Amino acid sequence: MNIFAGGSNVDIPLVLANRDRRVAAQWQLAKEYPQQVVIGAKLNIPGPIKTSPAIRQYFEQEICLFKAQVAQQFPIQMVHDWGQAATGPEEILLVAGPPKQVKSLAIAFESKRPDRRLFDLDVHFKQGQEVVDLSRTRLGEPARQCLLCGRSAKDCSRSRRHTVPELQNYISQLLTTMLFNKS
Repeated sequence: MNIFAGGSNVDIPLVLANRDRRVAAQWQLAKEYPQQVVIGAKLNIPGPIKTSPAIRQYFEQEICLFKAQVAQQFPIQMVHDWGQAATGPEEILLVAGPPKQVKSLAIAFESKRPDRRLFDLDVHFKQGQEVVDLSRTRLGEPARQCLLCGRSAKDCSRSRRHTVPELQNYISQLLTTMLFNKS
């Protein structure tokens, strides 16, 4: 199955404008709710097709699991849901918990299975007068690895080491297994 079927191409300016909107919303929420942690949840989908019915189904299924895991430890609420955005499904969550513990939960979720490496769970919080983006490396965790070869994801992306069809093929296999071959 091709999980990209039914998706539409989006151009780079739209993706960048969406990123700017999402980051601004996350930072504004961190300022408005200084006692809470903001999680921006989205998928890293390479290529011009960022969503499709199957990609949305996968995101909704897995984000529900993530929220349930977080809610076992900390109060959580969804603030924004852009599930139908052409640039891919997204949610912004507020969590009443310590930033490092919340980020550790996000990293554990992203790292548990190969398909969850598609998730990008950004954690922001207000510290003093600044909004802090709590990255993996700030917690002493390794940077994201490439889905295909295990090298640095940023290096592979910048150098275009893998073609979009190679990446999409791999992602289709991963998500098809998760969505339709459960036992």
